[in-house]
Formats: sequence, C-alpha cells, structure tokens
Amino acid sequence: MRDEYRRKKLPAGSVTAAKSRSQFFLTLNPGLNVIVPPYDAQWTNTTYTGSADENSGTFSCTALDSISYAAAAVGVFITSSETVNARFSATMDYDYNWVDWPIGVTYVASSGGVGVLILSGGDTVIDQRAELWSDAELIAGNTGQGSGYLVNTAGQNYFTMQAGVTYLAWVWRWATAALSPLFTGSTGLAGGGVNCT
Repeated sequence: MRDEYRRKKLPAGSVTAAKSRSQFFLTLNPGLNVIVPPYDAQWTNTTYTGSADENSGTFSCTALDSISYAAAAVGVFITSSETVNARFSATMDYDYNWVDWPIGVTYVASSGGVGVLILSGGDTVIDQRAELWSDAELIAGNTGQGSGYLVNTAGQNYFTMQAGVTYLAWVWRWATAALSPLFTGSTGLAGGGVNCT
C-alpha cells in the first residue's frame, strides 16, 4: 500500500460480533484504493457448516436437510479523510452447487446467495444481495451448480462516506435447506453450498 494509507489499532470492544485476531482501520484517500487480504474480521453463523478466514480472504458455507441455515463473511473497516461519494466493489469469485431430491412424497427446498453489507455504528448503509438459486421440489428431483464474480451480482455498491466515520464492509454468502416428509417412509435430500475466494 502507498504511504498515505494509515493503519492503526481498533479500539477494544468496538465490534463484538466479529471474530478478529488483528483489527485495523484503513483510512482511504480520494481516488482508487485496493484492499487485499488479510482483512479485518471474519464471521460465521450456521446450523450445519461454514468457515471464514480473514487472512486468506476465503469463506464458504453449506446447509443440509431439515431447516438448515449457514452464512459466512469477511469484513474490512474503512474510513475516509474527507466526505466522498464512494464505490465499494467486491471482486471475489464464487462457485455454488445444490441438490433438492425427494424420495417418496417429500417437500425439499434450498436457496443461496452472495451479498455486501456495509454498516456504520448500528446502522445499515448498504445491504445488497444476489440470490444464486432458489428451488423447491415435491416429487421430482433437481440439482444445479454455477460460478461467477461478485462484482457482476451484488459487488458494486455506491454510498456517501462521511469524513472521519468508520464503516464495516462485509462480503458474505448464505445457504438454506429444508426437508419435510409428507408420508411415512418418505425422505429426501436438500442442501447447497457457496464458496468464495
């Protein structure tokens, strides 16, 4: 990074939800600024499995079967030396796969997506989401997969950065799954996952 960028220690207790080993402020000056790993924070919330690594900038989550939810994110603290119109562009790539396969008469469903969440204090500044799939089946099964770039879905976000205000920008992904047999002996498989690098 160029010399005009300053990193300083984050005040203790300022973010309780973030699991962070070394948190920093990044003061941005007008113009193009590129932020690369390591990032400042990582977060997961899952009933099945999810992971986030602020050092590598990777995160993933998987939801499977009955009423399952998974989400994971990496984040960065940013502030500006003056009030500016800012664009936060997340350029990570992602891949996903999912399956909804009933056996007998069973309701199976899954969905998943990616997004950007920018917070200032307790206020939401940006909450931009892109659903990658949403499927529900009762008798016939269905599967799918895909890949893309976050910058083409939910990655372009514009907002006014106030001078001296700290923002926490999260890049995240989620997956949900549900399975509900309608008759004795019916079962199935519902699930999906998203990986971001």
